[in-house]
Amino acid sequence: MTINPMQAPQDLFVEPLRLLRDSQDLRTLEVNAACTGSASAPVLSEIVGLGSLTLIDPNREILNLLPDWLSKLSGTLRELHLLVSLFVCRHIYLG
Repeated sequence: MTINPMQAPQDLFVEPLRLLRDSQDLRTLEVNAACTGSASAPVLSEIVGLGSLTLIDPNREILNLLPDWLSKLSGTLRELHLLVSLFVCRHIYLG
């Protein structure tokens, strides 16, 4: 399952994540910052049984919960991917 929108309100994915939390068949999950903020992170970190987890540009909220979440996933998780985008700003002065 991939949830990776370009932009979304912070609480948009709370309910879908609750449904995923209760799924017995979910083995792979890929989410971006839209699912790792203060409203979604506590629900996201309750999802267990994953074999593969990818967090794209994770927020501080989910990173703070990650050690406990990884402990819950220790029996099933085989792959963990943390992807972070780097933005480089350059100023060009035209004179």
